[in-house]
Amino acid sequence: HIFIEYHSRNDKKQELHNILMFFNDFGYRYHIKEAFVRKHPFIDRNCMVDMDLQLNLFFMKE
Repeated sequence: HIFIEYHSRNDKKQELHNILMFFNDFGYRYHIKEAFVRKHPFIDRNCMVDMDLQLNLFFMKE
């Protein structure tokens, strides 16, 4: 089992898809749980210092 806390920075390209593809290619299934939620994601774009998204990623081998 693997756990990753994913952070998306306001000033950087999002890379979540690369992480998911990497683990998928090695036979892992994943579960994603939100860790930081914005009430209005289309309006509140920069509400947490320099992050706009935080997720908890759980990977389990098939």
